Amino acid sequence: MLACLAVIATIGGVSYRYLSEMENIHRISEITDDISNTILEIRRSEKNYFFYGSPDDIIENHRYTKQASETIEKIRPDLKIHNLEELLKNLGNEIRLYEKSMDELEKCFSGNKGKKCNMLEENVRERGKNLVLMSHDLVSLERMKIFLIIAKLKTHMVYAILVFTVMGGFFAFLISRRIVSPLKEIEKATNQIAKGNFEAFNPDRQWRDDEAGRVVA
Repeated sequence: MLACLAVIATIGGVSYRYLSEMENIHRISEITDDISNTILEIRRSEKNYFFYGSPDDIIENHRYTKQASETIEKIRPDLKIHNLEELLKNLGNEIRLYEKSMDELEKCFSGNKGKKCNMLEENVRERGKNLVLMSHDLVSLERMKIFLIIAKLKTHMVYAILVFTVMGGFFAFLISRRIVSPLKEIEKATNQIAKGNFEAFNPDRQWRDDEAGRVVA
């Protein structure tokens, strides 16, 4: 029974570890979703600025860019164990390059430099696309980790069910052999005595020197 309790405790500990890992990954996944949504807002304000040239749009673009950079720098130290630090570092660098390109484009528009502005605008669009792709990779990686943990947990649960089934069968056999059968023998001996038959009782099994055996003797 101690061995079975140890097995149950081990299975429970492994399940708890998987659930804790899933909870942590889910928390990180929410943060990566926020970063992805912020980058989409960066692109939205960028396109609005190109279409309408409103100062509010460029202010909003800078605000979302700064928000994405701050979020990345804030969570990078916590993501070393998740193998995301390098990906976030590259994303952070790309955001800084995007921000620099956007500043150059804003200055160009202010100076009315047509052809050069077109080249800078194309550069901003290209960097914006890279940001979206990198953020999607980040989100996909975290979601894939969640699916892998779920798959591991399902496999773990299958093995746990098999182990519990084997343990249940073993305990059923043990209880039947060591408890139920001896009680039936004791019942037979008791009925024999109750009927006034005090001849030696012949049990149906070889008794061990345990509690039930001594009672029958």
